[in-house]
Amino acid sequence: MEQSLGKVKLSKVESIIAAVKKHYEDSPERLEDIELTAEFLIPSCFPEIYKNFQNNIKDQYTKGYIEGYNEGKKNSEDKISE
Repeated sequence: MEQSLGKVKLSKVESIIAAVKKHYEDSPERLEDIELTAEFLIPSCFPEIYKNFQNNIKDQYTKGYIEGYNEGKKNSEDKISE
């Protein structure tokens, strides 16, 4: 059985939809053509998962930077000692 990454209550989804509809209340004919992107829905419906994902990306980037820095420093020291 697969573990769920997150759950959202239907009431939360309904409130997001209500907010979008309210934003377009001056032009209700446009409601049929509105497309919601994943970039909007994921942070809106799953803010904690989105925050964790962003933190993981930042941590991996920082880890790669530090590893690259240390490797470059080691290579420089090796060349100096030759």
